[in-house]
Amino acid sequence: MANSGSSDDRATVRPPFDPQDFAKQSERMTVRPDADTPSEVPEIATPSIVVEALPMQETSVPKLAVSLDDLAWFDLSPDARRMLEFIDGASSLEIICIRMGLPLTEGMDAVDVLARDGLVVCA
Repeated sequence: MANSGSSDDRATVRPPFDPQDFAKQSERMTVRPDADTPSEVPEIATPSIVVEALPMQETSVPKLAVSLDDLAWFDLSPDARRMLEFIDGASSLEIICIRMGLPLTEGMDAVDVLARDGLVVCA
């Protein structure tokens, strides 16, 4: 008795997507991003304008270097998380410290740590 519809005779059909690419993308959601590679890297027009980090000043305007969604991946102190809530990319460090009720020297130190961790850039 011949088996006319056995599963061995059917051709393998490739799925409408790349399984390896799908697996890589699904694993990305479970991998913590590197602190050294922020998801939103500031664009630099030419290498000639790159300068070393300037010391923090009260007129410095801190901006997030990572997206708000990426901040959840970082192990931050409650004080650092609170500081990040006040960083809007438009307010100077002095204004942020006034709004937080924080002495300027402590605010400068806190933003300096966040900048060294790659979470904040200052203009």
